[in-house]
Amino acid sequence: MRLRNALELLLMNASSLLGISTAKLAETDPSSTLGHPRWREIRLVEVRAGSPGVVESMNLTYGSWAAESSLVLTTVQPDVIRFRAMGLQSDLPKFANGATARIVPPQSPAIDINAGVEADLTIGLEAHPDERTITLVATPREQRPWMRAGVSAFLEVVVETSGGMALAIPRSAIVKDGITHVFFRRDPADPNKAIRIEADMGVDDGRWVVINSGLALGDEVVLQGAYELKLATAQSGATQKGGHFHADGTFHGEH
Repeated sequence: MRLRNALELLLMNASSLLGISTAKLAETDPSSTLGHPRWREIRLVEVRAGSPGVVESMNLTYGSWAAESSLVLTTVQPDVIRFRAMGLQSDLPKFANGATARIVPPQSPAIDINAGVEADLTIGLEAHPDERTITLVATPREQRPWMRAGVSAFLEVVVETSGGMALAIPRSAIVKDGITHVFFRRDPADPNKAIRIEADMGVDDGRWVVINSGLALGDEVVLQGAYELKLATAQSGATQKGGHFHADGTFHGEH
């Protein structure tokens, strides 16, 4: 009885894979010299995916056997990728399913700093008790060339807002000089000069920081080379409090 049940199960599984009825599979294969039924002469099974994708990995070698629970291969659909991030469990009340979030790439000279995309936030089912974190899943509303499986990025979720507009600059444009944070602004009157300004910082999300004073709409801020400019302002171990740089790289105090 067990053997019969096992054979029936085998025929049913083979029928679902090959699209051939169980009755036809049980018939004798006319090409078989030993009079085997058709199912015993199966040498190759073609498996078709239900939707287009890219094969990511093959988990079985050619000619090996696969059990019912064996992983045969994995595929990826680049156009339906999702972003996974980790949030603190203490911030869980601030998150909500369906909330608007933003996926932003890490800062790189080859990627526009505003290359982030809007995304829909979903709170994951799993939490991590040891790390006190919870999984957050974001589905991007648009696709970008930098979005690939395994690429690191950041997930920005707005949990509260002041409702007003503010001037912000990239966090990487600010350098620390002793206990003071400074940034360098191009002189509006002379584009060949850079002015050292102590940063009056406001809200900081790790990538952007609000500047409360010393900066106006339309001002240009030095993003690359700010650290070198900071070193150039130090003379004999003393930091120059004010001044500007000329196009030849020389620094002059205010006069």
